[in-house]
Amino acid sequence: MPNAPIRHRARPLALGLLASLVALVVACEPAPTEPVPDGREVAAVDPADYGAVPLGETAYLVPVDARWVSPDGDDAGPGTAEQPWRTLGHAVVTAPGGSTVVLRGGTYPETVEVPATRRLTLQAAPGEAVWMSGSDEVTGWVAEGGAWVRPDFVSPFTAGSLDPSLVNATFPMAGDPDMAFLDDAPLRQVGTRAAVVPGTFFVDDLARALVIGDDPTGRRVEVAVRAEALNVKSEGSVVRGIGFRHYATHISRLGAVKARAAGITFENDVFADNAAAGLSVMAPDARVLSSTATGNGQLGIHADGADRLVVRDTLLRGNNRERFAAVASSGGIKITRSDGVALRDNLAEDNLAHGLWMDMGSDGGTIVRNVSRRNFASGIIIEMSLGEVVASNVSADNEAGIIIAETSTVEIWNNTLVGNVRSVTVVDGRREPQPVDINLRNNVLAPRDTGSRPSLIVDDVTRTRSGADMRVTSDRNAYYRRSTADAPYLAAWANYPSGKWVMRTLAEVQSKTGQERTTRITENIATNPYVADAATGRYGLPAGSPLATAGVALPGGIAAILGVPTGAPAPIGVLPPI
Repeated sequence: MPNAPIRHRARPLALGLLASLVALVVACEPAPTEPVPDGREVAAVDPADYGAVPLGETAYLVPVDARWVSPDGDDAGPGTAEQPWRTLGHAVVTAPGGSTVVLRGGTYPETVEVPATRRLTLQAAPGEAVWMSGSDEVTGWVAEGGAWVRPDFVSPFTAGSLDPSLVNATFPMAGDPDMAFLDDAPLRQVGTRAAVVPGTFFVDDLARALVIGDDPTGRRVEVAVRAEALNVKSEGSVVRGIGFRHYATHISRLGAVKARAAGITFENDVFADNAAAGLSVMAPDARVLSSTATGNGQLGIHADGADRLVVRDTLLRGNNRERFAAVASSGGIKITRSDGVALRDNLAEDNLAHGLWMDMGSDGGTIVRNVSRRNFASGIIIEMSLGEVVASNVSADNEAGIIIAETSTVEIWNNTLVGNVRSVTVVDGRREPQPVDINLRNNVLAPRDTGSRPSLIVDDVTRTRSGADMRVTSDRNAYYRRSTADAPYLAAWANYPSGKWVMRTLAEVQSKTGQERTTRITENIATNPYVADAATGRYGLPAGSPLATAGVALPGGIAAILGVPTGAPAPIGVLPPI
């Protein structure tokens, strides 16, 4: 039996070089070799290529001395395959360090801590679906006034006091971790009995009752009763093939699943429909591989103090369901105070805030070969950090494609940015570090068809520094605008203290800023010639595109990170595989 998922992905496994390679970006280049493959080899983005295989479809090797757990087992037994234990909680304090604990299929309504003294591998049994669940079924409903009431219900949770910047005034219930589900579909919490309609629920603390707006007859209603799923405190532990859902974790306690020791690996795990973050990583050298974080209330994945974190082949979809404020911390993934992070080959889509977010001194990171699309805010955002590489990503149909805020020494190469309100924004502010040395090369910038925002924005909110002061350079890119009448502004460029240039044409940009000297532009035609078919997720160049070898040859550091030849003729736009 293979020690791998049944479904095979033909995706690259190289992790990419981290902060140590950033310095190589400006290195001298060797003579050109074979060309970098052009966009004709870039297939359509298929969400099935990202995230965990469906629970129950993994087939990890089971050691002969593995300990077993089953929902119908007995904690008084020996923990063998024939006589498994009943709870994971018993297993993690009983199995010797270094053991593999195999969970039989079913639901485990538990909160479990893996102690620091036991390095364990926790995995699903081959071909069996395993869920850890924070919710229990609730029965005993009574019809009352067009709604259904469960009397004698007392919630174990409270919103408590929250930083008001975390919660949108239009979604005031975001900070309350109570959750209810009807046939596994989440119900939306409302703040009054009068607001209850189908699809919603209300916790009436004064009346000690739970109210829902749907008839529960013949249906399953579950309510979150546990706050946390799994807290891993042992170095080098592995968690794979397991789902975690319906945990009412308060945002002050971060993720439903926590990694609090170095070198923990999560693989083919699912973090779904939890109140705050699905997974929180708070230790170095963790790996999150081929996992799925979807429908979580605030974040799919949170990380802080997670140096050298690798997140690869992971699906981040539909997070921030509770609509926490995007200005604070919400969306697909947010990483803070973590150096050398690699985000590679992930899909972040339909998150109700940012897609991929690095902040607060997360230095030397690489964001490469990801697709971030249809997110409510930015596809990719980096704040208050140093030495980042953002290369060969697709950022499509977001409010902003890429935002670089108060961040220095950033290389932005070969990204395809289509359908965003703003393609790239580089902004200085009142915090440190002040942006300096930011380079854009070989990118496709094709904003939304209509709008008054410039595609490229370089600005300083303090109105003291110019783009030249910030040492922002941009060249050998390709711009597309379907209609210059409907999207009239190409770029805005800080020229403080003498104001800001807002420019309509490439010629203006070249003459005023000295940038984009060899950049191309196509305007006032119906079809974007730089993308094969964005509507179907084919974000590479069309076959035969003249951009296939029109880019700047990739410097050594960028080429090494992307795993392509250095010094070779390069395309403009995203590189395969995507």
